[in-house]
Amino acid sequence: MQAPLPLILALALPLPCALCGPSANAPAASSTASSAASSTASSTASPTASSMGTPASPWAGTSPGVPGDLRRAEEPQTAAELLALIRAEGDKTPSKAFVDLAKLGTREAFINLKVALDNLHRSTTLNYACRAFRHFAGRGELEGDSISFLAQRAFRAGREEEQRAAALGLAQFKSALPELEDVLLRHRDQ
Repeated sequence: MQAPLPLILALALPLPCALCGPSANAPAASSTASSAASSTASSTASPTASSMGTPASPWAGTSPGVPGDLRRAEEPQTAAELLALIRAEGDKTPSKAFVDLAKLGTREAFINLKVALDNLHRSTTLNYACRAFRHFAGRGELEGDSISFLAQRAFRAGREEEQRAAALGLAQFKSALPELEDVLLRHRDQ
């Protein structure tokens, strides 16, 4: 059973992002444990090939929502490279890729993040992508465009998961309260 949209939105209040910067609440990792883990990982995994015999992506060894693995190859830097990575990885794309794309703060990055949503199906990954739009806050026209896009998607997306993810993304903007209220009222009436 899916949780009602207002409950989900209440749980989606803007919180510090572990991928955006260091968290004051994060426990310090032991240098002994991290060096042991990296030596074990480097002896058991190859950063250039997967166990299936196919080349691994730059994000090999990472999982969605977990900050990147220090062993991975060179990370994508441009909006085009990040979009190509998201298209290739689909729902297996780590949340960091969406954050990195949005943090570029360019019109191209905004457009590519919108396009990236068409390659996603799992609600968790949709949530990561929609919440990444918050990095356009304070960027003038891109903030307004992000709010408009997410509000439209929250109203008109074909699947409920897409509507919910867009509403979660919308909840990340302080300036989006009128749009968020419209979303809540419209879903309450359904």
